[in-house]
Amino acid sequence: MPDGTDRPETTPSDHRIGSLDFTRGVAVMGIVFANVAAFGQPFSASFYPAAFLTPARAVDDWLWLTQLVLIDGKMRGLFTVLFGAGLVLFLERARQQGAAAGLQLRRLCWLFVFGVAHHVLLWRGDILVAYAVAGVIALPFARWSGRRLLAFGLTAFAAGALISTAMYGFLAAAAAPQAAADPQLAAMHAGLVVEEEAARQHELAEGRVIAQGDYPQFVAGNLTGLPDSLGFNLALLLLETVPLVIMGMALYKAGFFTSGLDRSRMLAGSVAGVAVGAVVTLIEGLWEIDRGLTYWSSLSAVAGWSAFPRLPMIFGLAGLLVLLNDHAKGWFGTGLRAAGRAAFTNYIGTSVVMLWIFHGFGLGMFGQLNRAELYIVALVTAVAMPLWSQWWLARFRYGPLEWLWRCLTYGRVFALRQSMLA
Repeated sequence: MPDGTDRPETTPSDHRIGSLDFTRGVAVMGIVFANVAAFGQPFSASFYPAAFLTPARAVDDWLWLTQLVLIDGKMRGLFTVLFGAGLVLFLERARQQGAAAGLQLRRLCWLFVFGVAHHVLLWRGDILVAYAVAGVIALPFARWSGRRLLAFGLTAFAAGALISTAMYGFLAAAAAPQAAADPQLAAMHAGLVVEEEAARQHELAEGRVIAQGDYPQFVAGNLTGLPDSLGFNLALLLLETVPLVIMGMALYKAGFFTSGLDRSRMLAGSVAGVAVGAVVTLIEGLWEIDRGLTYWSSLSAVAGWSAFPRLPMIFGLAGLLVLLNDHAKGWFGTGLRAAGRAAFTNYIGTSVVMLWIFHGFGLGMFGQLNRAELYIVALVTAVAMPLWSQWWLARFRYGPLEWLWRCLTYGRVFALRQSMLA
C-alpha cells in the first residue's frame, strides 16, 4: 500500500525504514487471501460461505473460520497502521527538505483519484479512497505527542468497535427467523430478508457480466455503485480507518518501527496480543458456526464483534514482523521488503491479475473455484509479489505506480532507472 517515505533527491532505498517495508510486504501479500473470494465469487462470499456458486462442502465453514481468525481485518489493519506511520514520516522528510505544507495534502488528493479509478475500472472493493480521506482527517493530529495520539486512537477505535458490534449484532438478531414472530422486529426482519435477496440478485447479475467478459458493462456497474461505496467508506473511516491511522502515527513517534522500544518486552507483548486476539476470535467464530452461519450473522462476525480481538492481533502481528525484519536476511528479507516498497503497485496489480483470471475476456474462472482453490490462486499471486518486485527494484528506483504517484505529488518527473540521475 502507498507510503511515499523516500526522499526525491536520493536513492529511495538509502532512506527507507526496513521494518516498514518488510511489514508492508507481508500485509500486501496477506490481503490477497482476504480479497480473493470477492474477486472470484459473488462479492458477499468474502464473508458469507453460502454465497459461493460452487457446491457447499463441510470444510468450507472451517476455512471461513481460519480466515476470520488469521486474515480478516488483520491485513487491512496492518496496512492502515503503516499508512499512519508513513504520514508522519513523509511530513518529517518534507519539512527537512523545506517543502510546502500542502505537499502531503496534494499527495492524498492524488491517492483519492487513484482510488476512484481503481474502484471504477478494476474492483469495487477499493480501500484507497478511505485512506486518502482518513489521511486528510488525521493530518491536523500529526503534531500531537505519541502518547496523546495513542490515547485518542484507542478511544476512537473502542467507540467505533462498540458501534459496529451493536449495529451488526442488532441486524443479525433482527434477521434471525425467530424475529419474524416478534411484533417489534417483524417489519425490520421482513426488510432485511428483502435486502439480502436484493443483494443476492445484484451479485448474480454482476457475476453474469463478469463471466461474459462485458468490461464496459462492468465499469458502468462500478460507476453506478460508486456513491454507495463512498458511503460505506465513510462509515469505515469513522469506525476504524481514522483511529488506526492515528494509532499508526503514535507507534511511529514511539519508535515502534525504528528500534525505539525494548525488544524483549515488545516480543512478549506481541505474542500476547496475537494469542489473545486469535483465541477470542476462534471461540466467537466457533459459536457462530455452531448456531448456523447466515448472511447477517456472518457479516456481524466479520464487520462487527471481531473488531475487539482484532486490535491486539494487529498490534501483535506488527510487533512480530518488526522483530522478524531484524533477522530476515538474504532473498527472504530482501524479497519481502521489495514487495513492501512496491506495495502500491502490488495492490493495484493484484486487481489487474484477478480481472484477467476471473473475467470472461481472460481465463473466465469466475464462480468456478471453491474457497480452497481460490486460496491456491491467492498463494501463487502472493509468492509472485516479492519475486517480481525484487527484479524490478534491482533495475528501477521505484515501483511503477509509486513513481507515477510521486511525480504527480511533486509536479515533476523523477528518474526511474537506477542508472539515471534525479
